[in-house]
Amino acid sequence: MPEGQVLQIAPILVIFFNRPNNLEQLLAVLERESVKDLYFACDGPRNKADETAIKACWDMVSEKYPNVSSDRLMSRPENLGCRVAVSDAITWFFSKVERGIILEDDCIPNHEFFRVLTEGLENYSRNNLIFSISASNPFVTSKNKGHSYLSIYPQIWGWATWSNRWSLYLRDFADGREVISAMLHRNSRGMNALERWKFRSIWNRILRLSGRGLIDTWDYSMLASMWRHGKFSLQLSGNYVKNIGFEANATHTKRKPF
Repeated sequence: MPEGQVLQIAPILVIFFNRPNNLEQLLAVLERESVKDLYFACDGPRNKADETAIKACWDMVSEKYPNVSSDRLMSRPENLGCRVAVSDAITWFFSKVERGIILEDDCIPNHEFFRVLTEGLENYSRNNLIFSISASNPFVTSKNKGHSYLSIYPQIWGWATWSNRWSLYLRDFADGREVISAMLHRNSRGMNALERWKFRSIWNRILRLSGRGLIDTWDYSMLASMWRHGKFSLQLSGNYVKNIGFEANATHTKRKPF
């Protein structure tokens, strides 16, 4: 970037559900960092408790951003579940922007988060090998610290992509075996026969279930879309996000994995 030029932070989609305390912390960061180009999306309630919590979340958004236009808000009257609601929200977001950052309400970014992802979107926009950019890395070690790398596994606790990459996303699919075979053909160097067999066995089951909608999450479909088209996630060095969503009422992250 030319010296003296101010970095224009990429548009941000905030996805939330029924945890106003989490959303309050995220909005506080966005306010502190003076982030303005915002979109908001929320699934519909499953019950009365959700209805109350979701209303509190939308009231908070209205209070913090009273002038946000209605075409930047996606509110669902009925609950669609994580798989459909989140993927539809991202598709809606990329129907409006050419590049952008996705933050769920339990992902609290640090001061550098917005800069590194925005710069990544600019620097790698023409590198069609890259499907997405991940700013969370819970597995930072002395070995990989300081070095960005390409990964077949996208991390989604604060990430970014482009509309032309997201257009490859396929939520429902039945070609999981073919996707895995193609991915192994391209990227299995260094794996022995047993490792390839274990990899194929594990992912055949996951992609079979996720492609049929039997796992209520959207990100396995994103992973399959990456593998199908021979693309990667750019894993940024360091970790720029703290996940605060490990709690009993979380959809998937009810406890810390490590």
